[in-house]
Amino acid sequence: MRASVAAAFLCALAALLLTTAAARALPGDAAIELLSPADGATVAPSASGSRFVFTCPDYRTVDFGDGFALHGGVTDYTAALATSAELGGDGRLRDDRRVDLAGPQSDNTLPAGQCATTLGDENRSGLSPGVYWWQVSRICTGCAGSYESSAPRRLVVRADVRPRLSPPRALYGGYPAAFGVVAPGAPEGAAVTLERQVGGGWKRVAGGVVGSRAGGDAAGGGSGAMVIATLPVGRQRVRAVVTVGERFVSPAVGVRARPDSGRRATSAASDGTWAGTRRAPVSFRVADGGRTLRGFRADVTMVCPTVPAPGSVGGQITTQAGVAAFARARVAPDGRFYGVAVRGGSSVLVSGRLRGRALTDGIASLSVGACSGQRSFRAARR
Repeated sequence: MRASVAAAFLCALAALLLTTAAARALPGDAAIELLSPADGATVAPSASGSRFVFTCPDYRTVDFGDGFALHGGVTDYTAALATSAELGGDGRLRDDRRVDLAGPQSDNTLPAGQCATTLGDENRSGLSPGVYWWQVSRICTGCAGSYESSAPRRLVVRADVRPRLSPPRALYGGYPAAFGVVAPGAPEGAAVTLERQVGGGWKRVAGGVVGSRAGGDAAGGGSGAMVIATLPVGRQRVRAVVTVGERFVSPAVGVRARPDSGRRATSAASDGTWAGTRRAPVSFRVADGGRTLRGFRADVTMVCPTVPAPGSVGGQITTQAGVAAFARARVAPDGRFYGVAVRGGSSVLVSGRLRGRALTDGIASLSVGACSGQRSFRAARR
């Protein structure tokens, strides 16, 4: 008897839901309000997306009358970001124009009844320059289309990057050197190009990408890039170009690449097999009268963050052992060298300074996919 009564109640409830689904709205409930960013606001590009704030009050998803109603809460809200304000049949931003979709995230900095979320990082590509629209919806069985949605709000993503170029103190023609680029306002992963003036135009010399510390430290702090480039002997002008939807050009800097002449920091006495000191797992050879470093290998422990699965909270960090290796690098007259290797999703950058039979300031960086790590080391001639 109880089972039949329950079944009858469920059938009646389902029928009532179907008959109320065509209702336009539930009068008396607080509407959704979009709080920030403001309509038409401009925000900077970001590799981790941008923060959006809106109201998320309790409400009725359907009302059967006589005081019997079903209610919705924070978990029934969803924010969407799209490249068009065009709406689908359910009143929400069209799925084929959507670039991100997320529910509210816990944030105790907001007043009661307000929620926040992050949009623009669904595919880990970040919030890139362009024009977007964002909208918040909530499940509403008693509303047309089963959703109640806010009007879309326009958002402009535009970079304001003012790059500065810092050349190395010692620069030799024909030898790789590190140029630091500070790029405030540029998101991580933005392309950086070093250009050299040739006649009335500019020629690309080398490239890199913006990182949280790389290059920024070399050039005086802040996010930026370190670009390894080789220039010909002589005086010349160089500049950095950061691309974030459009090109942002640094002031040109005059440099002088000196010839390979005079006394060197290395010699034939440096030739032979080298190994890391203090048990550092590093090995390589020096040849050609101290002018070439060959067969470099160093063990590097990498940190590997993982992206949480949809609906889960938090990610996971693991470690992975790797080997930073490159075949050959030229040693400049002052002993500086830069070894670079890029292959199939992995990249290696090794730098250091040789003097006689000792290596100082050694840094081996390795990245493989989402994993990256760095090792500082010293080495000596065996």
